[in-house]
Amino acid sequence: MWDKRVVRGNTYAAIVTTSREAAQQMRASMTRPKRIIQNTTESGEVDAIGGEVNTPRAVDGRRHVELQTDENVELLTDKPPVYEKDCQTEFVIEKPVPRHYMPVKTGEDKETQIWDGELFNFDYEVEPILQVLIGKSLEQGRMEVLEEEELRVMREEQKRYDELRLAEMMEAQRLEGKERKLMEENVIYE
Repeated sequence: MWDKRVVRGNTYAAIVTTSREAAQQMRASMTRPKRIIQNTTESGEVDAIGGEVNTPRAVDGRRHVELQTDENVELLTDKPPVYEKDCQTEFVIEKPVPRHYMPVKTGEDKETQIWDGELFNFDYEVEPILQVLIGKSLEQGRMEVLEEEELRVMREEQKRYDELRLAEMMEAQRLEGKERKLMEENVIYE
């Protein structure tokens, strides 16, 4: 005897149910005939009139509440539903925590005085670096202009070559047509 409610083997494995089988099970549960239970006992535990099943009376201090459980039925499937969610964090630059504790200075502060021209003369030291940078920039710009000019000349030469080739092809076609015409006239007169 086989009952599909009894699981044999690995209980951690998913129960494989196709959507068609799940739909059939749902339809079967909806269309099951409701049992009509007759009055079986006088105590009123089970009393059915017209297909309704009554529950026993509530215990003192409690009451019965009607509940609808159809919405809470879960269908087990092989694959759970998958949803795509996006999130974006805000671009926030955290400020550094301000220092609350400032240590007390100990000792004496010392200074050194440096007069103009003693360590570094900016104008004198920077001039060779600027000369190199400006020279390289001008040379690079000149090379780019020369390359553009060379490309323009090459395009013009290519255009002239294409025009010459087209003119030669037209002349060749004209001569072939003339030769064909002469051959046809020779054939006609012979």
